[in-house]
Amino acid sequence: IVATQMLESMVGCPTPTRAEITDIATAIRQGTSCVMLSGETAAGKYPVEAVSTMAKVARQVDLHPLVERKVNAAKRKVSALRALAHAAVTVAEDLQVNRLLVACNSGSSVATVAALRPRCMVTAICDRPEAQHRATILRGVDSVLVEENGALPRQTMIAAVKALVADGRLQPLHKVACLYGFPTAIRSPKASISCFVINATGDDIIESEDFSSLR
Repeated sequence: IVATQMLESMVGCPTPTRAEITDIATAIRQGTSCVMLSGETAAGKYPVEAVSTMAKVARQVDLHPLVERKVNAAKRKVSALRALAHAAVTVAEDLQVNRLLVACNSGSSVATVAALRPRCMVTAICDRPEAQHRATILRGVDSVLVEENGALPRQTMIAAVKALVADGRLQPLHKVACLYGFPTAIRSPKASISCFVINATGDDIIESEDFSSLR
């Protein structure tokens, strides 16, 4: 969340400065999930105008691709998590999946994925309500609560897929990509990316390496 005096001049003036507009746009392009006003609306003379201005800038910036997505390891240090998140988003978009599932323990993994602005919906797979709550602020992210299968991480992700089918967020023949850990899906460091297809009746999940027949 970026929330420090983003439209400070609008406390007493109905229009923002060019620098303030640039700050809002830059924060969104760099992957923040939320921009927030405080004094501008709590004590300012133009609270409605301030909210309208911020919303207008956010909508315009969101119309354009995120230019900071590319990972360039030659120029800067890139964490393993960021590299995996980038790979998962790339897989999800290249295969045109319906949803990207991310196993979520502390929230950092799904936050890293969300900051890359994937074009599909992201679901945080959690085994604790606290992790679910942390994921709700992230842009384009919802969550589902499942029980961790300590011996079979793939089964944890399949259980999540089935839960999403049951509540209507996924449908038969939908495609999903999953980013999860090993040896346990949620609690272990993220290490695996798998793709699944839901069968025609919606009661089974098939691991797939070829989605071309479903496009």
